[in-house]
Amino acid sequence: MLGIAFAASLWQVYLFLLLLGTFSAIFYPAKSGVLRQIITENQIQAAVSTSEMINNSAKIIGPAAGGALISFIGIKGAFYLDVLSFLHSALLLTGIKVPKLEARAETGSSESPSITEGLRYIMRFPVLKIGLIVLCSMMLALQISDSQVMILLKEIKHATINFAGWCIAASGIGMLAASAIFTKIKIGEKLTALIFSPAILGAGFIAVSIGTGWPTGIIKIVFPCIFFLMGFSFTMAIIPFDVMVQKKTPETHTGRVFGAINSASTLAVLTGILAGGGLSEWLGVGITFQISGGASCLLALITLIAIRKIERKNPDVTEGIERTS
Repeated sequence: MLGIAFAASLWQVYLFLLLLGTFSAIFYPAKSGVLRQIITENQIQAAVSTSEMINNSAKIIGPAAGGALISFIGIKGAFYLDVLSFLHSALLLTGIKVPKLEARAETGSSESPSITEGLRYIMRFPVLKIGLIVLCSMMLALQISDSQVMILLKEIKHATINFAGWCIAASGIGMLAASAIFTKIKIGEKLTALIFSPAILGAGFIAVSIGTGWPTGIIKIVFPCIFFLMGFSFTMAIIPFDVMVQKKTPETHTGRVFGAINSASTLAVLTGILAGGGLSEWLGVGITFQISGGASCLLALITLIAIRKIERKNPDVTEGIERTS
């Protein structure tokens, strides 16, 4: 962040952004691994939900705080303060006492952890495999539409930048609300969230794509509600999946497993952004949203069939998330 503040040319900005993205990618699996080491089994869902709630709160508060800071202390001043916040975070982390990892339980594992090893571990558990597919597919669909959402909202008569901001804020509030709810309510062991989440998300995409011609008064009320539900549904899939992974992954494997998940989800995000631009140019933004929404609804149906099939073969497979492997 400090390098970006002092960058003298565009290539230097790209270089520092690359470094920032690299270290962010390292931080996610490391954070998940430490979380698994310092909490007990019955605290996993509350810890994952609280972590998501903090992340979603930051996504809502961060842009507003950034705008306010730039107004008061300028762009470079805001960057300097951001650098200090990272240093403060690092100092806080030094006070966390992490238990020493036990020796690796699996003798057949390779000495150097890899993403492919993490993926192989996930594929051993049908529910984790389905969860990863659902999560990445939802991220793909979300990015296809999210990259074009401002273009879609511009098609609404009398729509303003403030209205677009309210819609995006409503999505963030929905994500925050889901995180807060899942800290209190136990996640069902039948993984219904992985079925309902893409269905709600897909229905939302379709609704906003066909609703741009509705009366302005209705749009101003309905659209923020739809965006709230879409944000809620997305987090409703992330938390159950993270809880499942935390419970089924031994402490010695969390780094490579969450690293594999992070890599797969990042690939889905990048693919979604590129696909969203291409589809919007080719078919139009409304059709792009409908394709993304229809694919999400189809994903929900396929997930329902897959989970029912797994349950028939092994009734305990979706109930086993209460125990580590």
